[in-house]
Amino acid sequence: MLKTILYIIGGFFALGIIGFIGYAGFIYFIFSKMGEDIGEAVDLKKSNEFYFSKDNKKIFFVFNGETKSAVGALTTNLDPAKVRVIDTYFATDGKLIYFRDRDVTTEIGQMNQFRNLKGYYYTDDESIYYLSNSLKFNLNSKMHSKINSELIEKAKIFDQHIVYDGRVYFREEPIAEADAKTFAELENKVFGKDNRSVYFESKKIPRLDPVAVRFLNPGHTFTTDGQRVFEGVLEIPLPGLQGLRLDTKNFYARLMTDTGVFVKNHNYINDEIEIHPDERPYIQISNADPKTFEVIKNDYNTMYAKDKNSIFYGDYKVVNFDVEGFELPAPDSLIVYLGHQEVEILPSSAQRKEFEFIDETGYLKRKDGDIYYRFIKMNPVDRASFKVLSRQFAKDATGYFYGNTRITDTPMTDELARQPDLNFRRVSFFKYLTDFTNNFITQCDNRFYASRPFTILAVLAHNAS
Repeated sequence: MLKTILYIIGGFFALGIIGFIGYAGFIYFIFSKMGEDIGEAVDLKKSNEFYFSKDNKKIFFVFNGETKSAVGALTTNLDPAKVRVIDTYFATDGKLIYFRDRDVTTEIGQMNQFRNLKGYYYTDDESIYYLSNSLKFNLNSKMHSKINSELIEKAKIFDQHIVYDGRVYFREEPIAEADAKTFAELENKVFGKDNRSVYFESKKIPRLDPVAVRFLNPGHTFTTDGQRVFEGVLEIPLPGLQGLRLDTKNFYARLMTDTGVFVKNHNYINDEIEIHPDERPYIQISNADPKTFEVIKNDYNTMYAKDKNSIFYGDYKVVNFDVEGFELPAPDSLIVYLGHQEVEILPSSAQRKEFEFIDETGYLKRKDGDIYYRFIKMNPVDRASFKVLSRQFAKDATGYFYGNTRITDTPMTDELARQPDLNFRRVSFFKYLTDFTNNFITQCDNRFYASRPFTILAVLAHNAS
């Protein structure tokens, strides 16, 4: 027994020594690298990312020249005696070619002929390359093979478009309908136009006049010709464009005309329930005054705004705050959705005073008797007969609810609603039914199904019509 204990103690001691040696080796490596300072840039006029080591025996890649220590720098296999910088992103020694920190020798045909044409386009006289995303450090596949060097000289090259041999490309994607003779890149580079149409990336924007087109915000993707407004290729229907202007300084883009204020519809989603099933890309803020409307706070989660009359939370009017003396609520305040595009904003302490959770579910009862699901008012609902069946199913005298949504087109029973982890979804294509991994009720083409993991779908009901 004593021998066994001694063996165990000895084992722990040996492990401790091995760990100490490993830690000491790691510290030595770090400090030895810290002493290996970076030397001069290979060619600072062409790139601030390729540097000699202090002893001129290595070539380091340093992202944007941000560090002067070898710690954090990456060592390339380029020969310091023969290295040549091609441009900001590329360097070669005649045998190898590096795209920043990556050896791309096998991806380039004629390395010694490799050069930048313009913008993100490169050639080696055999192929044309597009540098797809310099932030991802990858080189895109070849656009053409058997490139004609005479045609390269005739090519019209923009920053992110190229017109080559009678064809127009956005980056490496062809724009099939574009007219090569009249095509030009617009100032924010992802747009182009010819004498007939305007294009966003490789897609044609329908019915947008190329003569009258203008950007609402250069650098973004909003365009108008005075008759229509587009975000990318998506048309934003607005009731009248008089006085049209756009503010995207904050997180939520805001469109205004002389008659209304419109904010981007983010379809507030709570536990897979769309509170706003409205699919319009922009929603008008009801009764907002465009002349006095201004954003108070705007970030990823929140938009507070005001006009001369009201306070707004997103596209909702805040009914329990006045404009005079308004102060931003605390971050943990409750947002209570009342319907009719109205909300209340209550301090978190008000939850205990105003609301009572029903059976530890998502359903709540307010002091005044109104029923809520996750602070979304349920209306209409029969208070007297309302009964919670499970975490997200309930019923009243007139039918069943999933969350705060009344179920109107699917057969439902109390037993079914009480099944654990049951969800309710509607899908439009049958193939999606087999992707479900939990218990679901779902509808497809007038058929209703319940599915459980690893079991065959069972038809609950079938409308033969």
